[in-house]
Amino acid sequence: MKEIKIGDQIWSAENLDIDIMDDGKLIREISTDAEWHDAFKIKQPAFFQSNHGKIYNYHALSGFIGYDYDRWRIPTIKDWAKLVDFLGAEEIAGYKLKKNFGWSDRSYTWKKDVICLNCISWNVDYRSKVPCHVCKDSREIVIEHNGNGSNEVGFNAVPGCIVGGKPRGKKAMPFVQKGTALWWIGGPFTFDAWQPFDGYDNGEKIILHLSRLLEIFGYPGRSPSAIISEDTNLSFGDTSKENGAAIRLIKMR
Repeated sequence: MKEIKIGDQIWSAENLDIDIMDDGKLIREISTDAEWHDAFKIKQPAFFQSNHGKIYNYHALSGFIGYDYDRWRIPTIKDWAKLVDFLGAEEIAGYKLKKNFGWSDRSYTWKKDVICLNCISWNVDYRSKVPCHVCKDSREIVIEHNGNGSNEVGFNAVPGCIVGGKPRGKKAMPFVQKGTALWWIGGPFTFDAWQPFDGYDNGEKIILHLSRLLEIFGYPGRSPSAIISEDTNLSFGDTSKENGAAIRLIKMR
């Protein structure tokens, strides 16, 4: 497996691309939306082979997919938080992780104001004495991009996301959301684990608790995920277990 060192972490340099579970059983490859929903309903590990690689369902994630558990693991929210810290901020991390092709065929560029990473940590006293040569003391810089990224750390992020939702017909293809990368996040899904981002207010906590309760009655439930779209952000939240996402690995230490 190709690997890349980012800060003091070692990540796989590509999304997981295997079709076998840890017990040796093959993962079901699906080709239609109906098959995707069927695999989820019967709790069967499955994947869809998109143009950018394999998109796995939740049961492939939770059922011990067959990578080398002695050397690798699925990154937790704290692993992703550390990656963001190294890259500077959520607002710019997505741009730095995305490949510089394959995300968009737009002929025009977007301008995105992002926080200046050069002076983000300066205190008031230091700011009064030293001008920032990067943002000219505006505290923001402008990134021009067309949906692709810089890939400056070699992460090679590519689009990969299936939206479950309501079945779309027996012959319909799975709804692959263009221009969006979604990764399943490992580890316990507790609010304490999400403290690095303070991502949940009381209303969102109530919704999440309700979704867990409704799983008893057959609703899909939700699981933590990381997401990059055609913007420059890398953001975090929870996604429906009915959706599909890529899997990225981080090396054991």
